[in-house]
Amino acid sequence: GGGNLASDLTLSVAIATTSSLGVVKAGSGLTIAADGTLAVDSTTAADALGPDPLHYYIHKQTTAATVWNVRHPLGKIPTGLLVVLSNGMVAEPDVQVSFTAGIQHYEHVQGAASASWTVAHGLGQMPSGVMVYDSGGNKIEPDIQIDTSAPYNVNLTFTEAVVGRCEVSIGGDKYPMTLTFTEAVSGSAYVAIGSNLSTYVHTQGSANTTWTINHGLGRVPACLQVLDNAGNKLEPDITVLVSSPFTVTLTFTAATAGTARLS
Repeated sequence: GGGNLASDLTLSVAIATTSSLGVVKAGSGLTIAADGTLAVDSTTAADALGPDPLHYYIHKQTTAATVWNVRHPLGKIPTGLLVVLSNGMVAEPDVQVSFTAGIQHYEHVQGAASASWTVAHGLGQMPSGVMVYDSGGNKIEPDIQIDTSAPYNVNLTFTEAVVGRCEVSIGGDKYPMTLTFTEAVSGSAYVAIGSNLSTYVHTQGSANTTWTINHGLGRVPACLQVLDNAGNKLEPDITVLVSSPFTVTLTFTAATAGTARLS
């Protein structure tokens, strides 16, 4: 099938608020196992990403499955995604992006009005999120102090006595992705964030059913858009070489001229 990538993707995002938790740099060696656990592989990222300090992550799906759970540590909603199957073909799965996964919650209910609340959440670590609401469900912003040692109680101070509730949360990945395929497949998902990725534009002046693109980016591109000379979006079959020189081959049903933008 064809390949709609990067800006061509329709991402289902539960909450479109970004929060920077950090990024994976080229050569960092962070990888993810088929079961979704993070691991360090000192050879993976350097081989596939090249020298650029990209906001970039590789999910390797070694076990064929119809659903891939991509738990990247990029900390933002991905802006680029390229899925390469084990046979080198680029796939076009359904893509969903969630706000968080693996979150643990605790809800404290303050029934008696007080200007000071102590929230003994018992979650066992420093909370990553604290939300406070009055009895009408309106968000309020008291002074928040969190104990820096166990049990990491949350202490809230208000300007007047109030009742309401406090939601405390820990853990979770930011913006995990779920890729759904029509059949069980294995391969890799190349995920990128940011708009400052190196870009290469291939111009196909003579109509051809096959375009061979030697882009020189030094990595597998995470974004690819193909247009004909009239500016119409095209959906050729896409094959990517996942080792150097990372050549991209586009195959059309009829001879076509146009441009391909890779980043």
